[in-house]
Amino acid sequence: MNNSYFSHDSNARNDEKIVDLRLKHGMEGYGVYFAILERMRENKDYFHVKDYNIIAFDLRVSNALVKSVIEDFGLFQCAGDGSRFYSESFLKRMKAKDDVSKSRSENGRKGAGKRWKIANNEKTMANAIFENGKTMANDVKNDSKESKVKKSKIKKSILSIESIPKEKPPEKTAFEKFNDWIAVNAPYCHKHMKQLSENELEKLKQKYTAKQIADTVTQLENRKDLRKRYSNLYRTILNWLKNETDGK
Repeated sequence: MNNSYFSHDSNARNDEKIVDLRLKHGMEGYGVYFAILERMRENKDYFHVKDYNIIAFDLRVSNALVKSVIEDFGLFQCAGDGSRFYSESFLKRMKAKDDVSKSRSENGRKGAGKRWKIANNEKTMANAIFENGKTMANDVKNDSKESKVKKSKIKKSILSIESIPKEKPPEKTAFEKFNDWIAVNAPYCHKHMKQLSENELEKLKQKYTAKQIADTVTQLENRKDLRKRYSNLYRTILNWLKNETDGK
């Protein structure tokens, strides 16, 4: 399951509060509303800091529009001292989704435990067979009347048991470790971050923070008209970071 996913009703545009929003701000306001939900989805507790300047800059809209969408239609509620805000309906949706994810994760752990138990039992059985084979070999060695044919069969049995490979936990590949970093630091632009090589990402991380890199990829996604001009995502992100960060 995609960790950045959240549900969206197909008739959300007909909700009474959304209709009021559309009447005043049109589809631009509708888009800003769902973009704010996407930003809230990026936070673990699904709350958002009440900083309209950052949201307006990210969405390339006016501060006044952001403020109106958040405060004028009952779509969001303030939390605590008023420094953050949230959406009750969004929290309910995410709780339901997280409960399903938690249940699946728990079932996965139980399944892994059962597989480990089976593997451990097989290993114990193999060890028992091996020890039994050694005992048989010793008995044959001490008994001069035992035939050479039987000795050969027992030796082959021991060698066959000794050849059983010991299980080792699989080590993550560089690609899997790379995807782990993406899932934590830039889940909402996962698709486009995959275009970066591991070395390119390390070069960017040496100079810029994960948030700066992720925000830049998001801006690039929002500007599809510009993205078509670039064939090298690394150079594109680097240039945008220099303009957005180094130039300030």
